[in-house]
Amino acid sequence: MTHSTPVWQRSPGIGWTRDGSAAYIALPARMTPFAVIRLSDVGVAIWELIDGLRDEDEIVSEIVRVWEADEADVRPTVASFIDALATKGVVQPSDG
Repeated sequence: MTHSTPVWQRSPGIGWTRDGSAAYIALPARMTPFAVIRLSDVGVAIWELIDGLRDEDEIVSEIVRVWEADEADVRPTVASFIDALATKGVVQPSDG
């Protein structure tokens, strides 16, 4: 399958957990000075879709469908979230 946007996957060694309504990504100390990233509800939804199988367009489409949101609002949010995580080394383009 050819993708028009990158397929993203979580980087090795990244863990995450939920605590009630909050969710957190735990970062290995070698990656960044920040040990934990707290996710918003939208962040959790995007994070759960970063599975090494979906490209960015598919993630946007799923968020639009589930949240009944406007694609014009969702697309920059998804792109910004993924870019921020990629900058920290939390996600990376999939090899396959």
